[in-house]
Amino acid sequence: MGKIKLPDPEDSWARVELWRWQYGTLPRPDDMRPLDVSAGLRGMATAIRQGNRDNFPSPGNVVAVLEYAAKAIGANAPRDPGGA
Repeated sequence: MGKIKLPDPEDSWARVELWRWQYGTLPRPDDMRPLDVSAGLRGMATAIRQGNRDNFPSPGNVVAVLEYAAKAIGANAPRDPGGA
């Protein structure tokens, strides 16, 4: 019997943050709108650029989101045959 892989708590937190930056609200269990990682990242970038302290992501949230985005990009990106 194989091990059950639980989701990484940091990934779950990053998904919540990306959702919030994409849609402007926290997700609810009955909301089935899809998460668009790039839209969430653009929303976060806009908030940082505007510098509104009431709508500014914390450094910990930014780190969680960047790590999640890097995983998402890495999982979907073509590999460079030349290596880097």
